[in-house]
Amino acid sequence: MRYLTEKADPKEYWFEFKRKHHKAPEYKHYGSEKSREDVWRDWVARKKLSREKREADLLSWMRGLKGSSEEILAKVQADVRYWVVGDDKNDLVNDALRAR
Repeated sequence: MRYLTEKADPKEYWFEFKRKHHKAPEYKHYGSEKSREDVWRDWVARKKLSREKREADLLSWMRGLKGSSEEILAKVQADVRYWVVGDDKNDLVNDALRAR
């Protein structure tokens, strides 16, 4: 997900992103071509939302997760919702985990 955060542009089309980054090992990490496209489209759609909406979406999704703090943190860091929030995402997640 870090690769998308660094390289993807919400104004770019999928085929442009794919053409530019198809050789990068980080790009190939996501599995099949269809799953890569799905992750990219989800990232772009969420990135177009307001920051407050993205934070609220992440926090509401986190409330539904079950498990220990470490398990929840691993699930959160692997999800698109976490990566589109922005720079202070770690503080937001840590505060939410402490509140449990």
